[in-house]
Amino acid sequence: MKTQTVFREIDSLISVVEAMQRDLSTSTFNRLKTVEGKRPFLRVDGIQSWVEGKSASFFQIVRTINQKAEKLSESYIDFTTTAPSTSRKPVNIDINDI
Repeated sequence: MKTQTVFREIDSLISVVEAMQRDLSTSTFNRLKTVEGKRPFLRVDGIQSWVEGKSASFFQIVRTINQKAEKLSESYIDFTTTAPSTSRKPVNIDINDI
């Protein structure tokens, strides 16, 4: 499997998890809003905004890490594959010298 494919799959997984988290958050806060009228101290909108902000920043960080890892991986692959096979010279190490 190509390295690019792996990182694209990781990004897809991040998107799926993000969507699931969003659905869970939405359903949870919808339930809390039904209780909010009975509990005056409960401020669901403020809590929901805070959670959504933290969630968005978390997924942005994860995507950034994935992109940087992909770039580093590509750089590493380019670094390790640039030398032609003719440039490799055997090192004369005799096993008896060790």
